[in-house]
Amino acid sequence: MPLTLYKKLYHQCNVNVNRFISTGKILNNHYEVLNLSRTCTSKDIKDSFIKLSKENHPDVSKSKDSHQKFLQINEAYKVLSKTESRRLYDLGLTTSTIYPQNSNVEVRYRRQYYGSDPWKDPSFYRNRNKSEDRYNEGKPYYGIKGVKKVSNFTVVIVCLSITVFVVVLQLLAIRNSFTFRRDQLIRRSNEAQDSLSEVRQAASLNGNELQIELLKLRFKNSAKHKSEP
Repeated sequence: MPLTLYKKLYHQCNVNVNRFISTGKILNNHYEVLNLSRTCTSKDIKDSFIKLSKENHPDVSKSKDSHQKFLQINEAYKVLSKTESRRLYDLGLTTSTIYPQNSNVEVRYRRQYYGSDPWKDPSFYRNRNKSEDRYNEGKPYYGIKGVKKVSNFTVVIVCLSITVFVVVLQLLAIRNSFTFRRDQLIRRSNEAQDSLSEVRQAASLNGNELQIELLKLRFKNSAKHKSEP
């Protein structure tokens, strides 16, 4: 599991644990807050959110717990309405020691569960229940069939390789751009030099006065052609 995914999942777990520590109340998961099952669709989530928001809005409901309930509904919708945040939340629910898969069972979080060491969090791979490893063999590690687990070192190497490749492409593009512009300037300079050499050669053969008349005639004909439709 990528390190960033660990951090997001660990943060989500800590949010719920710390909330219990501060309130001492039993926490329902987001699906229970919206009265939905984990197999619900995005439309089900939206419809339930709208319905419950209207029923529990502090301006409508006279219950003293309406404000807290309204906040829980909004937080649940914020997490479950987005594909990525819902996926991370579901990963947290699969850890049976924290979030039971049976949504009808309520779990009371206890501070002494973690003790004084936050690294004992069972959502970390090293703290997993190793007796369940054999049941997970053959299952897609990232939730994508056919994609096997890769080491963090491999992920870092791949990211560095892609970065180096992109940087090299950019450097090549910049170099080619400068080379192209330089070639254009050289070509234009050569054309101007050739034109100047022709004028000088013609002037030496025809004389300055005749050459001036020829240039005037050339410019006159050029202007005439441009003015014609």
